[in-house]
Amino acid sequence: MWLFGKKKKTVPELEEILHGIEVNANNNYKDNVRDGLKDFAAKLAEMTEAGTLSDAQRTAYEEKLTELQKTYTGYFHTEQKATWH
Repeated sequence: MWLFGKKKKTVPELEEILHGIEVNANNNYKDNVRDGLKDFAAKLAEMTEAGTLSDAQRTAYEEKLTELQKTYTGYFHTEQKATWH
């Protein structure tokens, strides 16, 4: 008997992209994080349009995308000011 309810089902394709974003952020690969966010948003839109995500999954991944976009605002090399010289 399970006491804590069902485990949420994740989508491997989206989880792989999220993992890549996390790894790249930890290694300070800013351009790769930006590319990962674009890939994540595109894959999420593609899967939403195809109807392969449940409503709960879609909502959770959309919230995650919004959270990541807020977290990494101003994080990229192109948005840095050249003040180190």
